Amino acid sequence: MTTNSRKSCAVIAGALILCLCSALQIEISNGPVPLTFHNAAAVLLGILLGPSGGAASAGIFFLAGAAGLPLFPGTVSGFPAFTTVAGGYMTGYFIGATVAGLCVLKLNDSDSGIKAFPAVLHGCISGILSSYIPAVLACKNIMGISIGQALLYAFVPYIPAEAVKLAVITAAAGVLRQKVSSYIAGGAPSAEGES
Repeated sequence: MTTNSRKSCAVIAGALILCLCSALQIEISNGPVPLTFHNAAAVLLGILLGPSGGAASAGIFFLAGAAGLPLFPGTVSGFPAFTTVAGGYMTGYFIGATVAGLCVLKLNDSDSGIKAFPAVLHGCISGILSSYIPAVLACKNIMGISIGQALLYAFVPYIPAEAVKLAVITAAAGVLRQKVSSYIAGGAPSAEGES
């Protein structure tokens, strides 16, 4: 199997992970959409697959949902979901994956542990925060409220859950980044601590 075909398999697996995230939706009484793990999974995919791979996984997920599969948060499915507030959150998956991937782009595949941690943490934080930008803007524009009100409505209720997601994906990225890179490259995983 070539590097390109392994990368394609990893991108498709990433899209499947995003689809599986649709199975867990927790209603939030003071938020516009249910709480999901989609944005965190997209950010993790950006770190593991790079900006283009993470964004491609999100794109495949979007295509599956736009085709009518019940994958999107909330009650609207299909292409019309992108014209709702939920569409802002979904657009954030793509942006979060891209931003997170860009943050770790300069890491070598062999960088691990303490050496990779600052870039991985930066990618996770930046990816999650940037994933909320389209949601806040969608709330502002669709609901006709101020940017401050949109932040309070579309972002603030999710902060505690985002802190937990941040811890989980940072740890997962630390464990999986070298393994995924090694799979895509077609070699054996690097030993821990090599640089």
